[in-house]
Amino acid sequence: MADRSRVWIDVDACEALLKQAENQQQDALAIPLLEEAPGYLERGEYLEGEDGAWCYGLRHRPEEMLRQCRLWLAEGYESQGKFWQAGEQYRALRQLFLPDEDAL
Repeated sequence: MADRSRVWIDVDACEALLKQAENQQQDALAIPLLEEAPGYLERGEYLEGEDGAWCYGLRHRPEEMLRQCRLWLAEGYESQGKFWQAGEQYRALRQLFLPDEDAL
């Protein structure tokens, strides 16, 4: 591709949001970033339509990013006393990543 400035990769966008959120000093500033990030990773399977062995290892990165994002978001909600919203994040983790000890 000649013009890469127009290429949008959901995993890269999510990673940028997670880095921004991690660098925030207050949970209140990080939460909007963490709320946005999962949307990029839940649009579909990474490398959808590819079935070679080469792509299985690459799919682990976005899965781990989604897991980390949901954990941070749950912790942020807990720190603000938003326990129902935190519980929703833990439920999503349990459904996506069985068994997930952190979510339990």
